[in-house]
Amino acid sequence: MDNYKRMRKEVREKWKCDKCVGTKAKENDDKDDVGADKETQNKMDLNQKMDMLLSKFDSFQEKQDSFEASMDFFNSCFEDMKERFEDFKTELDEIKENQSILQNENVSLKEEVENLKLKVNDLDQLSLSTSVEIKGIPETHNENVLEIVKTLAGKLEIVFDEHDVLSLYRIKLPGRSSKSSGSGPIILRLITLDKKKMWIKQIRSFKRTTAQDLHPGFPESPIYINERLTAVNGRLFWMARSFAKEYNFRFAWSMDGKIFVKKDDSPESRLIRVFGEDQLKKMDTQRRLNFVSGKAGKEKGSGPSST
Repeated sequence: MDNYKRMRKEVREKWKCDKCVGTKAKENDDKDDVGADKETQNKMDLNQKMDMLLSKFDSFQEKQDSFEASMDFFNSCFEDMKERFEDFKTELDEIKENQSILQNENVSLKEEVENLKLKVNDLDQLSLSTSVEIKGIPETHNENVLEIVKTLAGKLEIVFDEHDVLSLYRIKLPGRSSKSSGSGPIILRLITLDKKKMWIKQIRSFKRTTAQDLHPGFPESPIYINERLTAVNGRLFWMARSFAKEYNFRFAWSMDGKIFVKKDDSPESRLIRVFGEDQLKKMDTQRRLNFVSGKAGKEKGSGPSST
């Protein structure tokens, strides 16, 4: 205490006893310990966050690796699909090329078949070139076709010689009545083309000739004489007559197996040869006719020079 009193004033102001100095030092140490603990905790928190970030980064890296592996697999599949598509496209192009070749061959074969059909039809028509069909005469029981034709020749003023006849018969139509509309035609095959043309020419001159002119018991139904046609030409002739009737063409006839139509006798009216069904279908501009179900020979025969 005495020493304290002997100290100068400025020294006394800064002087502290040992007890106070110890207490202050302890407070400072406590403060240092608290700061150190806080710093340690901060470091631990930071390390924990870093570990979490590293863990997430590792997870992201794994996902990225998995994504890259998936992309590699997808690219591999895409390349494989692309290669298969190219192969398929090549095969498809080959199929199209072969199909085109087959189609061209098919068209060519169809044309050849049609040409052969036309040639066969022409040959068949040539074999019928001296034959005529006589329609409108009723069929009777035990009839004498030769006598019927002789009587008709007389009515038409034709000099008839049995030696001019190569064959003569009636086509039988089963299930038909004896009426003229239900009787089959009489087929007369002559020795020359001129003889055939004579019969067609004379029926035109005597076109009002009826079955009753041959026998009073026959109906007054008109008699028609046309050159005999093949099934193909017969159907075409039927179509031509149907067309002429619907479109007011006065004339429709056949000559030497060829089919013709003509509007009328005027100078402006031109002769039209009918070559096939397609031609008539194009001429049927108003679609009045139905050629699908019709069959030549079903309707009554018409004169050789007009419908």
